[in-house]
Amino acid sequence: MRNLKRSIVNLNLFQETRIILSIVAMLGISSIILLQTLIYSDAALMGLYILASLILVSLIYIFINYKIYLNFYSIYKLVLYILPLIGISAIIVPQILELSDLSFLGSYISVPLILAPVLYSLVYRFPVESAAFSLESIKIFQIIYLILFLFSMSLLFLFDVRPYYYYATISLMAICILFQILYCRISYVNICLLLTQIIILVLNLIWGVTLKYYLYIGRTDALGHAWFICNLVDQGFVTDIFGIYKQFPLWHILVSQAIIAAHLSISAHKAMFLVSGIIYASMILAVYVISSYILEDRRIAVLSALFVGINSDVIIHGMYSIARSQVSYLEVLLILLLVMKRNMRIASLLIILSVAIVIYHTISTPFILIILIAIFLLETMFKKNGQNNIVDHYFILLVIVLTIAYWMYCAPFHFESLVGTIFASSGTLLGGYQRYSSMNEWFNYLQHSPLIFFSVLGSLFILRDESFSFRAKIFCILGLVLVPIAFPGPTLLLDKFLGEFRLTRFADYSFLFFSMIAAAGFVGSFFRAKKNFKTILVILFSIMVFLSVSNDFIASDNPLVKKQFYTYYFTEEEAKSMDCIAERTTEYVMSDWVAIRYLESSIYSTKERLLQVNDKENRFLRNSNKDIILIREGELLKRPLKLYEPGGSNYTDTLTWPPEQYLYFNNSINLWNDLEGYNEVYSSGTVSAFS
Repeated sequence: MRNLKRSIVNLNLFQETRIILSIVAMLGISSIILLQTLIYSDAALMGLYILASLILVSLIYIFINYKIYLNFYSIYKLVLYILPLIGISAIIVPQILELSDLSFLGSYISVPLILAPVLYSLVYRFPVESAAFSLESIKIFQIIYLILFLFSMSLLFLFDVRPYYYYATISLMAICILFQILYCRISYVNICLLLTQIIILVLNLIWGVTLKYYLYIGRTDALGHAWFICNLVDQGFVTDIFGIYKQFPLWHILVSQAIIAAHLSISAHKAMFLVSGIIYASMILAVYVISSYILEDRRIAVLSALFVGINSDVIIHGMYSIARSQVSYLEVLLILLLVMKRNMRIASLLIILSVAIVIYHTISTPFILIILIAIFLLETMFKKNGQNNIVDHYFILLVIVLTIAYWMYCAPFHFESLVGTIFASSGTLLGGYQRYSSMNEWFNYLQHSPLIFFSVLGSLFILRDESFSFRAKIFCILGLVLVPIAFPGPTLLLDKFLGEFRLTRFADYSFLFFSMIAAAGFVGSFFRAKKNFKTILVILFSIMVFLSVSNDFIASDNPLVKKQFYTYYFTEEEAKSMDCIAERTTEYVMSDWVAIRYLESSIYSTKERLLQVNDKENRFLRNSNKDIILIREGELLKRPLKLYEPGGSNYTDTLTWPPEQYLYFNNSINLWNDLEGYNEVYSSGTVSAFS
């Protein structure tokens, strides 16, 4: 017996020694790589990437091999005390490294990380209070909401461009919903009414842009997808014009079938926007159901749906209406099936949905897969007896096999791109952030600050409160982990290294987790807070909504603060003028980036060329004297035009993609004086052509 005990002790010591040696080895290798990144700037991003990978793999090995399980209360303490230090460090360290621009840009994340734990400590000690308005008061809010909705519709019809008080009206509509959620009795009827109001709000924001303006273009990808749909309706099958999307045509098939089945007499663009709006409206219902399963509180679940509806990433992708936009909805459905009780029917639907995601937009699959792996690892690290995992290793393996198989056999170019990205040179550490660091850029990120603030509050409430389920705590930790990679900031440094797999795209698939824990944070704080702090919470919510719908990503038609970007729609006059010029031109039509994107998604794709300039000599470069220079003068009066600077005095047919060669030129520079030496052959008031 004594020998057996001695053997057990020796075994435990042996395991502890292995753990210590593993940690020492991990830290040793990581230190070497970190030293390399500090010395060799060319290897910085690759070094950081390997460093993060080594830490992750080592932690996974330690937790799984030695069956070490974490405690939620320990994580709660860690979040409470470490997050403010991280926030302070994120401001101070870049200043020490003389990266003040990066410090300034990241302050919209750092400040909430500092303030939220402090305010939580002040609020948590207060008892939970409940309040309820009378039925008449709730009806008053519903009537006000209806009046505001009708007013917002009148603004959309009366004004050519959405005015600022449209954004204020939307904010007031969201506040009306918020007060109803906080004070009404949570019943089946009230939940249906609240979800209906949220859906109307979402459709107001999405269709208020995409169906209002003649041709919404988003980030210009919408032009190409609409052209594919138009071609599919005319030809009846997927042609070579789809290019790389020939392997991913499900979105285009869906919209074309809607056009044919419903006998829609509208353009492919409008049909695409119509279908996307319906899909994103239905997402609200799915979010409510998921939140009900996870948080087990219907009040917080409805508020989660509202937070999703006003999320700037959700709004922009609902407007954008491309294949990638719809994967966000498919991911929500996937999470819904995963949190439901598993049976053969649910398992079959999971397989079908996984296949659909891979075929819809396979580049999105790695992001979703990383989130699923993170859920699996968190459930493993915080293992609870008798708790069924949301994600198991069999499902992860299934998604990996589906993705790789489809890439290798149907889309090998993506597989080659992935391998090339992994082994590509990383570039320099300091070369990727300067263009994101202006005051205007920072202001257009400010809508994320209240969301991060509420999310940190929610994570503290959920981790501390035993009434929240195991799954709620897992989603809470996942939301915290995703904050530094889902919101623009330091991750912009890595985008150049990662190529197509930009880390900021995690925001497209993370909004569900942020919205749930932010809703829990708002409710937990509101019903504990005194009157003055309740007022502050409502004001923060109002600011979040107003900035979410008025920033230049969402509202480039009339943003509160403009950044270096372009107006995301064409007027009818602009579109018809560009068509007319291209039709009558026998040589190249040379114009700015957005106009060229329009022409390349049309029957004039062989005529378009990006307008090139010699910035030093202030003159335009053409292939021949017969080429037409197309200038969108109406756009130039409002915003700069994006042109190409080849770095020499001669026109080039080979365009590369370093961002520094695609420059914005505003209307106040001398370059435009060069047009005085050309003949103006066309003018519509907003578009002119020169030869």
